[in-house]
Amino acid sequence: MKPLAIAVPSELAATPSAPVVSGVRIRLKPVSVTRKDMSALRSELKAAGAFESRELLQWARLSLWLGCIGGATFVQATAENLGLVVAMIAIQALFLVPATMHGHDAGHRALSKNVTRNNLMFYLCYPLLWGVSATRWNTQHNVKHHPSPNIESEDFVDPDILLTPFVTTQAQHEASTPRQQWFQRNIQAYVFWPATMGLALRMQQRGRSELVERIQAGGFTKSIVADMILMVAHYALFIGLPSVFFGVLPVLAIYVAVFGLLGLGLALVLIPGHIGLPILNRGEDYFTKQLVGTRNFTPPPGFGWAFVGLQHQVEHHLFPSMPYSNTKIAGPIVQRWAESRGLPYHSMSWFRCVADATRFLHNAWQTPTVDYDELDSEPTAQGATVSSPAVLVETASAS
Repeated sequence: MKPLAIAVPSELAATPSAPVVSGVRIRLKPVSVTRKDMSALRSELKAAGAFESRELLQWARLSLWLGCIGGATFVQATAENLGLVVAMIAIQALFLVPATMHGHDAGHRALSKNVTRNNLMFYLCYPLLWGVSATRWNTQHNVKHHPSPNIESEDFVDPDILLTPFVTTQAQHEASTPRQQWFQRNIQAYVFWPATMGLALRMQQRGRSELVERIQAGGFTKSIVADMILMVAHYALFIGLPSVFFGVLPVLAIYVAVFGLLGLGLALVLIPGHIGLPILNRGEDYFTKQLVGTRNFTPPPGFGWAFVGLQHQVEHHLFPSMPYSNTKIAGPIVQRWAESRGLPYHSMSWFRCVADATRFLHNAWQTPTVDYDELDSEPTAQGATVSSPAVLVETASAS
């Protein structure tokens, strides 16, 4: 099996003592990145138009996906054939994936320089369209995950690798109950992807719970009130109103089916960018955290539109305020910049990412975090430079 596609010098051969993660052996070597280097990268990206607003394009695309969802709903409501009703469930879920993920870009303030229009799309896509709390998403995704992807330390764990009852590290396994440990050792990799059909509904429930906790702790804020109003409107629009015409049980069945498939779709978009890559026991510099624990992938043919730019995870994590429509422009520039400095640039097909994540889950229960000290990455005085690892990943031998 040939080495995974990664931007590192060919002479950095992995050693038998290097850490092994998800069937691959990893060696890390520090590379200094100066502020001048980063300034040069940002300037080149800016000159290529990577930071230019694509607001009208993104509103147009969101309108298209909403139109497709509306059309499928109309066909479903007027259909006399059960098979057509079921087919429309799949169509609704398919277009809900890119529609809801437009809120992701707006949540990073990447849609527009206008705060109000960013918030409009953010709240339209999350609490209203998806039924998920924008307040909780901002905390879990923007505040916790983005600064420290794939980090598990004594006092912090990236929420995106906390997948209870599934585990992504040995420490999580050891902290589980005996029944959970049996499940993690024997079953979790086989049932993980089907189980993600509960993802969208579970995130709704967690958002409701967090809003209640926040209200009890500190009362109401504008964001909490907006969340509550739009989440109520979500259930009125998707369940209450249709139930008047078609009955509660059929509407509930369709709702659970659509948002179950949405959960699976979101997992297939979001999981490949991180799961299967090394999980560090801490991260003290920006580049180590972002480049070691993040990878790009090539979407399945004909479905690039459904990923809303999230196939370019490296560019997105380095520059989260970059409009998703521009990450394709940024990709070759960032890759060339990384290669010239011996920095990691993980990239593979979506199919290989999904297979890699599944293999990783088979052995995650006995996979320790990678010791940050093994990176030999030493912070530089007064923040003049930041040390980042060059990473060589190749297939580990059976021995």
